Amino acid sequence: MPRRILILELQLLRSFNQTKTFYDEHQLVINASKSQLIVFQAQGNRLLADFTLAVEGCKITPTHHVKLLGVTLDRYLTFGEHIDNHLCYSRSGRWAGLNSCDVTEHVCNIVTVIVKDFCSLYD
Repeated sequence: MPRRILILELQLLRSFNQTKTFYDEHQLVINASKSQLIVFQAQGNRLLADFTLAVEGCKITPTHHVKLLGVTLDRYLTFGEHIDNHLCYSRSGRWAGLNSCDVTEHVCNIVTVIVKDFCSLYD
């Protein structure tokens, strides 16, 4: 296994353990069998095809996208799937009239809220 993959695995496990410690201190439970893994990366980078992370007896395989608080995040952070499925069309299926600047600003605002909420867990 390449060194960068081993480093990634160690970082992910350390992050999980920090989160688990927080959860334990607040009498919360992480359901590892429902956990998802996404590795954000530049478009030219690739993970090993068989990469998995073993957490509390569960093997978690990275996915191409995950949904977090209603926002679909993809591994390249393009938000393409989220934009295609939620922002560009109204409920009737018609184009909602959003331009790329509106979409980018909307997505950036959502991501900022998610990151701030996540970081506040460790304050």
